Amino acid sequence: MSDKSSEAGGSAEDGTLKVRPIDLAAPIACEAKVAGPGEPFVRGGVHSVHTSEDGAMTVGIWQGTPGTVTLTDYPSDELWYILSGTIEFADKGEGALKFSAGESFLLPRGFSGNASISGEFRKLFAMSPALRR
Repeated sequence: MSDKSSEAGGSAEDGTLKVRPIDLAAPIACEAKVAGPGEPFVRGGVHSVHTSEDGAMTVGIWQGTPGTVTLTDYPSDELWYILSGTIEFADKGEGALKFSAGESFLLPRGFSGNASISGEFRKLFAMSPALRR
């Protein structure tokens, strides 16, 4: 079996672009306070896996604590795959949708509503365009 970490990375320019494994259990510090409508505030953190050079796409793992976040005019189309925990979205027109570990969905650019996290939450995501931090 090969050492996956030595195979990762590279660039198209030098001809060494390679498939990169994603460590779904990578440690993430949940220190950033995410805006919410009240206490408790969701605290979250990101493990960045890849951002394209042109900023068109980013892939990563996000982890957060229980709480509710208000999303207003979400800036990207984002594919989510829930690794652990549960999240429920409530918008202003279609009611509520709940997703748990093992489920995936697309959060569309422009979405506005509340996202309520239950339990320790972790997702694998791919978003376009990439968020600027």
